[in-house]
Amino acid sequence: MYMSATQCRVLGELMALQAVSENLDIMRHELGSLMLQYLNADTYSSMLWNTEKKFFERAVGVNETAQRLKSWSEYYRFIDPVTAPMMARRVATTATQILPQHELLRTEFFNDFLRPHNQYWGINIYFYNRDECVGDFRIWRKRARGDFDKDDAVRLNMLAPSMAACLGKMRRSRDKKEIKNDEPLQRLLQLSRREAEISCMIAEGLSDKCIAAALGISVTTVRFHLKNVFSKCRVVNRAGVAARIRSLI
Repeated sequence: MYMSATQCRVLGELMALQAVSENLDIMRHELGSLMLQYLNADTYSSMLWNTEKKFFERAVGVNETAQRLKSWSEYYRFIDPVTAPMMARRVATTATQILPQHELLRTEFFNDFLRPHNQYWGINIYFYNRDECVGDFRIWRKRARGDFDKDDAVRLNMLAPSMAACLGKMRRSRDKKEIKNDEPLQRLLQLSRREAEISCMIAEGLSDKCIAAALGISVTTVRFHLKNVFSKCRVVNRAGVAARIRSLI
């Protein structure tokens, strides 16, 4: 397998980012731009798998919108003919390995979800930690770039062991932190569960767009909750919220 100098450099940056990142959602978002360079692609999204609910959540993306990712969760996942079989394979898999391109082009999923965003060629990988899916990368190219090949799959599989371990560790740490943080914020500041969740994300440095994508809600909804948080925390900006939250947790 040949790797260009650019791909070698990007691979190093991908590994370094995994090593130093402390926030699961920020890390996955920052990995996106690097993944597009690494695989010469156009759009990237990443979701986390909720084992209890059997559901993908906390979507982030590059050259994607929160609304598109939300529409996949709310409707298109039910008619998506490629994602579930890709997940079952546990290795980097192209959409054309699951469904020939001429068949995919005839589906509602392609014509209503993929084609309007010029997504013709896809490759996904699902990361398993301790035999449990923890998250994924979903990467698509425009029609003119052509399909992903075996070398692209090998490059993507190279990231799987470290990415699975990183996601698993950070996810367990995040879950414990959220359980610990929600209760005092709700009790001391009279925040709702959602307001407490958004406040913690603000304190971690996430933008409204990242928060919206991670929670599967609109940016408008994030800002509605944030307005309530400003009032309850008696602050006038995000910096004030962050300082108030950090003083309590």
